[in-house]
Amino acid sequence: MPGLSASDVSQTNTSQAKMNREEKAALIDEIGAEIESSEAIFAVDYRGISVTQAAELRQRSARGGCDLQGRQEPSHQDRR
Repeated sequence: MPGLSASDVSQTNTSQAKMNREEKAALIDEIGAEIESSEAIFAVDYRGISVTQAAELRQRSARGGCDLQGRQEPSHQDRR
C-alpha cells in the first residue's frame, strides 16, 4: 500500500478483523433482512475449489438470478 508503513498496514488489518458490538449488530440485521427476503438459502462449503472455479460459480449463479455471497468463518482465536 503506497504511503503506509508496515506497522500502519498491520494496525489497519487488525482493526478491520475485529468488529465492535455495533458492527456485529448491523451485520446480523443485514443478514437477517437477506434471509427474510430470500426464497431459498443454501450454506455451502466451497473450500478447496480454485479461484477460477469460484468465479465461474459466481457467474453461473448470477445468470440464474442468485446472489452468491461468501462469509469467512472466524478463526479459532476470534471465537474466544
